Amino acid sequence: MAAMLNKIDESSEDRHRALRAAAADNRAFPVYRTRHCEAFAVLAFGGNAQNDQRVACAIELNDRRTESLWTTVRKQTGGRD
Repeated sequence: MAAMLNKIDESSEDRHRALRAAAADNRAFPVYRTRHCEAFAVLAFGGNAQNDQRVACAIELNDRRTESLWTTVRKQTGGRD
């Protein structure tokens, strides 16, 4: 993400909008993850696996988000990490 933002002129409105959007996204993701994984864990109906389901869900969503962010960076930087 930083590499992409470095390509944008520091004083440009686009850079500021991109930073605000990234910050909002970073605040929203943990809320989404918590709510989504709580709903997923409820499927264990209070069983012993409920917390395991919640943690597995959070790991899966974190992995997906990480891959999505890296894919975006690679596309924007021509494959350079």
